[in-house]
Amino acid sequence: MENEMEINPGKSKTIRFTRARFNNSLGYSLDEQKILEASNCKYLRTILQSDFNWVDQVKYIAQNACTF
Repeated sequence: MENEMEINPGKSKTIRFTRARFNNSLGYSLDEQKILEASNCKYLRTILQSDFNWVDQVKYIAQNACTF
């Protein structure tokens, strides 16, 4: 690899951002190890949901707003 970064497939997840309903898995794999699909993920303290719903993000912000 160019920057010598290694991706751990066991710690990786795939996420599909769409409002459409899909029942089939994306089926991604790395080094013959299947990468699990998730319905949401946390990135830079923002919870992203595959269906563009912000309920979990709002709850997260409200929960952490009063903790000092």
